[in-house]
Amino acid sequence: MIEINPRISTIVYQEDLNLPYLGVKSALGEITPEELGLLGARVRPTRRALRYFDQVEWDESSAADMQTPPRSRIPSSSLE
Repeated sequence: MIEINPRISTIVYQEDLNLPYLGVKSALGEITPEELGLLGARVRPTRRALRYFDQVEWDESSAADMQTPPRSRIPSSSLE
């Protein structure tokens, strides 16, 4: 093994559903497979993330006519 990277990918981030937390609860037996199945309906597979020097998130299902992702509200220089 060369490296272990504990950082969580942006793809699992969703403001109304904490997927890593649910994974831990599942591993500890604190949530049933049936409960996970019910929560699975809340996962939005249309979410996208764009990361370069800044990160922008959007959900394609909320703006079907949008051709490009929205611009970030925070300038990259303020993130340094």
